Amino acid sequence: MSDPDFILGLAGFQVSRLLQDGPEVSALQALSFPHSHDFSEGPPPAELIREVRQLRCPLGVCFVSFLLCVLSQACCAVDGWNLYGAGPDVPTHCRPLKYWLSAYLASTLLPLTTSMALALPLGVLAMATGTLVRALTPASCKNEAPSLWQFVDEVGAKGLVCLVGLLIIAGLCAATIFPAIRAIDARWGASGSAVTEVIEAIREDQPPEVSPETASCLQSLATLTSG
Repeated sequence: MSDPDFILGLAGFQVSRLLQDGPEVSALQALSFPHSHDFSEGPPPAELIREVRQLRCPLGVCFVSFLLCVLSQACCAVDGWNLYGAGPDVPTHCRPLKYWLSAYLASTLLPLTTSMALALPLGVLAMATGTLVRALTPASCKNEAPSLWQFVDEVGAKGLVCLVGLLIIAGLCAATIFPAIRAIDARWGASGSAVTEVIEAIREDQPPEVSPETASCLQSLATLTSG
């Protein structure tokens, strides 16, 4: 079998395994959680999978909110660079808007050289500073530099979308996701209560009843062995 065929077969196996086990089992296996479980022997306990599955909805909402934030800021950055490249003539008293545009574009490059986590907060900051700069600019700039004036509105609208997305993510993490993860770890972690529950269930379980025939067979076997 050639290497491409082997790679395609392996990828197909992984996809089929993902569909069979579900994303919850795959996530638990990637995290090696619970640590005492051997995934080669089978999936983790069904109750644990149900608890993890309850995080599907909040995690999905967070993912969509994050994606919406990123796309809105990316569209804003592209429009800003296009506006800067067009190089519109700006009167002297409207120059603060162009200076703000330059600072905004510089802030879009900062996450590329440091951390992408700065992109969303910088987008919200650009919304606030753009509104402030335009408020200090003469109203005549609305007609004399319309593209810059309207771009402030675009940054403000998309920055507001980003802010709402960040609030949704923070709210879901604080109210749902983090408490659920702590509860799962408290029960199924290395020092969780699940191990204690299993031990207590074994202790409370009644020993199996042995029939007289089985008892006599075992006694005969013990006699033959000792003899």
